[in-house]
Amino acid sequence: MVSIIGSGNAAWVLGTALKKAGMTVDYVAARNEDEGRELANALGSQYIPLSNVDTISSGIVLLGVRDDAIEKVLEDCPFNKSVLIAHVSGPASIQTLNAHSGPKGVFYPLQSMKKGLETDFTKVPMLIEGTSDDAVESLKNLASKISHDVRELDSQQRLALHAAAVWANNFVNHINTETQRITEKYNLPYDLLVPLIKKTADLALESKSKSHQTGPAMRNDASTMDKHLSLMDEEQATLYKVLSKSIQNRNETEL
Repeated sequence: MVSIIGSGNAAWVLGTALKKAGMTVDYVAARNEDEGRELANALGSQYIPLSNVDTISSGIVLLGVRDDAIEKVLEDCPFNKSVLIAHVSGPASIQTLNAHSGPKGVFYPLQSMKKGLETDFTKVPMLIEGTSDDAVESLKNLASKISHDVRELDSQQRLALHAAAVWANNFVNHINTETQRITEKYNLPYDLLVPLIKKTADLALESKSKSHQTGPAMRNDASTMDKHLSLMDEEQATLYKVLSKSIQNRNETEL
């Protein structure tokens, strides 16, 4: 038996992945009843209010809520101590579940989670942690239904990996957004950069990225950097300077 608490991106993405894998999500509970019912209907699940979560008497309960809401949900809701409660957060420690007297764990997909975004979950690493061997085994079994890559990491390892993922995903996406702003400002076709972007990603997957670092910051080409800065708005220029300085500092340190 699997149930989901929440109605946001994480709840939708994981619920959809479980359904596609042929799993039944028995119950959905959420603070927002309309959104909770919408998710329950999409998954073919029964909606229950948070005040009635003691209805769930066994199985795994996935907390698909914001990191800062995990502890409050556990404090406010009468979960049956026989159920295995698992949050789905990267940075949140397993200790945030301490208010639950029963088995606890973490069921974290290392992937951006956004409602409506198609994801092939068979390739998404599922990172598992549990307070007992039985909890770990139960979560691994569930994770293996949706992913071919299931691994056990503790809270500190998961936090470090989440920090690395922010660099690899969120920051890179932000930089690409600024790239698009520059090309739009100067009426340049963005597709001119696509081969370069793809090559950069390919090299990052093949070997250590630092061995492929090039560009004006790497060679201390102040003249070119000044010309670039003259084309940018204040926020872009600030980010450009910070990143350029970091490239130079790392290069000097690792020589």
